[in-house]
Amino acid sequence: MSTQSRSWLYPILGGLLLALSWPPLPFTFLVFLSLVPFLQLEAICREKKVRFGYYFLRVYVGLVIWNVLTTFWIYNTSIKGAVLINLINPLIQSIPLLVFHLLKRRGSPGGANLILVVSWISIEYFHHNWPFSFPFLTLGNALSRYPWLIQFYEFSGVLGGTLWILVFNIFNSSCINEFVTTRRIASSRIYAGLALILPLLVSVAIYMGYEEKGSSVKVAVLHPNIDCRNTKYQVQPELLIEQYVNVSRQAMSNDLDYLVWPETAITNARWISDFPVSKIVTGLRRDLLGDSKAKLVSGAILYESFRGDTSNLPGNIRFNKEFKYWYFTYNSAFQIGGGMKQEVLIRTKAKLVPVEETVPWVDKINFLRTIIGSLGGFSFSTRESNQHQFDSGNGVKVTPLICYESIFGGLTSSYVKGGANLLFVILNEGWYKNIYGASQFMYYSSVRAVENRRSIARSSNDGVSCFINQRGDIDQQVDEFKPQVILQTLYANRAQTIYTIFGDLLAKACALVFIVLLATFAIRRSASEKERGQRIRKSL
Repeated sequence: MSTQSRSWLYPILGGLLLALSWPPLPFTFLVFLSLVPFLQLEAICREKKVRFGYYFLRVYVGLVIWNVLTTFWIYNTSIKGAVLINLINPLIQSIPLLVFHLLKRRGSPGGANLILVVSWISIEYFHHNWPFSFPFLTLGNALSRYPWLIQFYEFSGVLGGTLWILVFNIFNSSCINEFVTTRRIASSRIYAGLALILPLLVSVAIYMGYEEKGSSVKVAVLHPNIDCRNTKYQVQPELLIEQYVNVSRQAMSNDLDYLVWPETAITNARWISDFPVSKIVTGLRRDLLGDSKAKLVSGAILYESFRGDTSNLPGNIRFNKEFKYWYFTYNSAFQIGGGMKQEVLIRTKAKLVPVEETVPWVDKINFLRTIIGSLGGFSFSTRESNQHQFDSGNGVKVTPLICYESIFGGLTSSYVKGGANLLFVILNEGWYKNIYGASQFMYYSSVRAVENRRSIARSSNDGVSCFINQRGDIDQQVDEFKPQVILQTLYANRAQTIYTIFGDLLAKACALVFIVLLATFAIRRSASEKERGQRIRKSL
């Protein structure tokens, strides 16, 4: 096989291995070999002294393969949005491999390995926190299908899994190189390999010995199965609510604590200021909750008029041509209880899906406002005034994570640190037309459960509804295309994990090391160039 053919074989193989190792597929352990082809490609390109663009193109193609095969279901929501994500995401993911290659070419193999690890984790952390954030393919998520693999996430978060996978891949690549060269593997490498299995042993031990903590709470989850393309947004909200109420009544009992409905279950809840006294709230209390102690937590679309300076409009705001006013649209969650005097608690979605729900920087790049409708089905806004923890009045607090928010570990841990004892994940997954994407979301919720040791109730419209315990185990998984309601006793844990308390400390440490190493290499490079210039001048 020619060098040219091999140079394409490696990134294609790497992209396929990454895709095959991703949930919901069962081939998770392939992830510990998935980066080896990219590392072997780097060695070939460095040995042949090819142009930098030659290496970049192949790495980029391999990462595009991974992205497309793993998140193909996004194309059912928006082709334009999916294309943008699958072009931008591989560009960001390629940065650590490109930095790694540059340092290897400069003759710093040990430092290059370290910088590959810290830069990859730093880039993933950055990708969790910038406006175009899309952390679906955080490496640590690859392990989410098997909760017994990820129990150490309560200390490190999902990025601890990324660290483990990176180190294992670098180790495997070096073992392959040594075996090809010497036809043997040094005993020291065997011992190092055994040490790399330590996180697995720790995780299994924790999993086997963990007991759920907290007071028992009885929760019901609605799985309504409403067609979101041809039905949900075409009929009156009152008709949808009637369907939800009819199915939910099956779960209503004197000992029920919470009833959970999915994202945007109420498609038009009207003005946020009027919602607590609206006919919708009054009707739900009368027809469903009555005098029970149960709380309803549901998704809703709410609106708020803009009262600021119209010459300096914020991003993702809409204009009503008929009544001549600007207004915000919120993807929201609310909690109401039985009885007419209980407070209505409301929070709006804090992490919006880039392109699909919001276009970043639209308030600074004005022409984006004119094309916002062509990129996504909705244009939502974020709201500073929020009630992220819903207090039940009996010592239990819940936070409803609205769809996309459930893949952000740092965001979730901040809500748990703020007092949330239970997590509800509410979603509207009918857009995908595919259970593959809904299953990925579900497994990522297992990661959130382990990171914070919080039980989770997951209510999805047309996707996957289930319960997840504090070990990350999934129970009563429902993905059938028929309306139903499921019940489970969950445990409202008050204890906080190391990750909950300190958040992504690992990522911040890696970012610091990354900056220091880059500065060190730059100083050394500058000094080397200066010394070389002096030698040339002396020779002249």
